Amino acid sequence: MSYAGKIELTEGEQELLAKINLEPDPHDRDTYEANKAAVPELMASLIKRNAIPNHRVQYFTNPDYHFGSTKGSYKDVFERNGTKGREIFEHPHFLKFLRYFLFGASLPEDAIREFAERVRGLEPITSDDVQDLWDLAKDLSNKYRLEPVNFADEFFKLALDCALPLMHARHIRRVVRKMRLRK
Repeated sequence: MSYAGKIELTEGEQELLAKINLEPDPHDRDTYEANKAAVPELMASLIKRNAIPNHRVQYFTNPDYHFGSTKGSYKDVFERNGTKGREIFEHPHFLKFLRYFLFGASLPEDAIREFAERVRGLEPITSDDVQDLWDLAKDLSNKYRLEPVNFADEFFKLALDCALPLMHARHIRRVVRKMRLRK
């Protein structure tokens, strides 16, 4: 298993990405308009060449990867709110998904590296190894002062990026979300 971090972009995709602000000020209309034009183009290119790892696509489209009180996938939530097709990619709330598609989990690089190395060291992963991985995720949360409620989903994404089975990734997320940071 290998870690799926940042995906490779073509030169044209890199040019489109340079036009996109992944963390815009919600009140900045110019940035919204620039993103509205560039994000769908970038997504069309990524989809056409099948560049987004399947587990990242599943994170957006498969209800089993979605947590929270709303039913369905993240894509389903957009559609229930009246946003469909290309409009999803134009929506400002899609940017967090684009960021994950492109770069992977939003965690400190050292935490990502340490987790991915541990996964590689345990391969093949068995259900007995999952406790070691959730303990590591909790230790990394404490080490980097990552608030569990905010970063549990990022550890879920990282587990998926490390090719862990969905049930193991879900379990790691659940354990991290319930923990309390040490003082």
